[in-house]
Amino acid sequence: MIRKLSYLLLLLACASCGGSELTSEDVIGTSGHFHGAVMGDDIELTRQHLEPFLVNDNSVLIGILEKGPDRSVNYRLEFSNEELVAIQLDIFTRDEAEKLRLTDDIMQTLNKRLGGSIARSGFHLWQDTFSPQRSVEYAFADESAEYGIPKLSLTIYTFDR
Repeated sequence: MIRKLSYLLLLLACASCGGSELTSEDVIGTSGHFHGAVMGDDIELTRQHLEPFLVNDNSVLIGILEKGPDRSVNYRLEFSNEELVAIQLDIFTRDEAEKLRLTDDIMQTLNKRLGGSIARSGFHLWQDTFSPQRSVEYAFADESAEYGIPKLSLTIYTFDR
């Protein structure tokens, strides 16, 4: 039900506006792990960072950042013990050329923030040690072949070391 609602809202949002190409800043923001939110933040602080994009406002936050027709980032943020622990981004671009440009932009941004990636099983992986007890891993992949449309995926999750 929530997924259907998210896609319906995405279609309505995309139908109503123009927009420019997506950038890595649109996708992940300029601070924190995702638009100012940092792993371990409580749900209230996370809501404050993401309020303009929220679709669902329960213990799992679901939202859409849209930049016009066929350009959007659907996101899902998960909490455990009232702390942000996982972020799933589904990134849709207008066409293959934009997807390739955005892939390069995201790769360069994450390489600059976190150092070089490791390629494994079709994913590019980065690791961020943001506390002595916990790490954050970024997993980035092109899922266009599986979905038949230009689509990227970025998953950011935390784990104890």
